[in-house]
Amino acid sequence: AEEMEHMNKAVMDMADTGKYIHGPQELAKALFHIESVGFRGAEALSVLKTASEGAMVGSAGLEETTNALVGAQKTQIKGTETVASTMAILNAAIGMGNLRMDEMTSALGTGLANAAKGAGVSLQDVLGALDILTQQGIPAVQGATKLAMSLATMQAPTVKATAALKQLGLGRLELAQVMREKGLPAALGLLQSRLLGVTDENKRAAIVLDIFSRRAGKTMLTLLNDIKGLDTATEGIKASVEKYTKFVEHRPKH
Repeated sequence: AEEMEHMNKAVMDMADTGKYIHGPQELAKALFHIESVGFRGAEALSVLKTASEGAMVGSAGLEETTNALVGAQKTQIKGTETVASTMAILNAAIGMGNLRMDEMTSALGTGLANAAKGAGVSLQDVLGALDILTQQGIPAVQGATKLAMSLATMQAPTVKATAALKQLGLGRLELAQVMREKGLPAALGLLQSRLLGVTDENKRAAIVLDIFSRRAGKTMLTLLNDIKGLDTATEGIKASVEKYTKFVEHRPKH
């Protein structure tokens, strides 16, 4: 009861500051999701403020933004060291890709963030890849599902995948090691450079399908065919984090 009374006053005060455009009901709905995943007290209010700021900057719904924020934050994937940095990454990815915040929430809900964490890949890297896929017309959830499958494959290649990698002069876990140490774009860049040594385009595609399976191989071909775009998207997201933080700090009150 004391917690509810405290939060009620805090939400009303937050709505009255003039700094946020969201009313008490919107803030309360968002706070429900924040408390539901385990944030309490001052920490919960801090997350709520960050979500509200993120929703305003990204012109997105507060509830959708909050769900995406807390969902990514709870995975503790690289890039989510602070709530503010997580919000900055999500907003940057929305800006560069062809997806809305609710689609981002659904994409993260496929298990993509947890798969990336297990592979040692940052949130920036997987969302950069998701941006490229959605730019190519692949729905966010579908792209996220296939991307999660591909990350798992690189960490534990099948016998067929191992043989395909060997054709390219790559060790069984070489891509996984590069991915963990240098990031997803570096790993896919290495794979693409080896594939370019195969003169037959159909054979190159067949090798990719053997590595990632037919279920995810076509999606990975999309990324491999736009390595420069992937680098640009990933670096763009990273650069936006600092800009976002400065913008929020100096944003005038409403």
